[in-house]
Amino acid sequence: MHNTDIGMGNEKAINQLIAHHSIVFEPQKLLVWVSTSPWQLGKYQAYDLKKVFALRGMKQDQEISDSSLTVTADSFLLTPAYKKFEAFRKIKERITAGGEINTDSLIGDNPEFFNSYVLAGDYLCKQGEYKKALDLYQLALTKEIPTAQEKNQILNRIKRVKLVISITE
Repeated sequence: MHNTDIGMGNEKAINQLIAHHSIVFEPQKLLVWVSTSPWQLGKYQAYDLKKVFALRGMKQDQEISDSSLTVTADSFLLTPAYKKFEAFRKIKERITAGGEINTDSLIGDNPEFFNSYVLAGDYLCKQGEYKKALDLYQLALTKEIPTAQEKNQILNRIKRVKLVISITE
């Protein structure tokens, strides 16, 4: 909204960069476009449903898309921002696998996404770096958080970390 950067992968974005595909219909002309990977950013293959239905089933292996109606891939795939998003996803996968990460890289690759700060804070909590984690959770609150439930989860993390800090000091 208002051309605000809310981070790549945010639920409030039109393309959350998580869906396998999307479909666009033009019902009056019986045309359909199906996106290709990655995450609806690849080309949209077009199909003329009149031609598809006229086949009355596939009798041989053949291409049935209409290449003259193909919509080209999103140019975002060629940008440095997309490369950073790919790096961000790889770091998230390393966290899930229990690997070591650089939290500055995680945040730097997607700095406007609230979840970058939450993930980094969670990672630092596991490392026992509670004060740094607290700072990151508080920074997460300054970003666009899609749901009240997620905001409450961050607030609960803050309460728990503050409690741990007060006990350990």
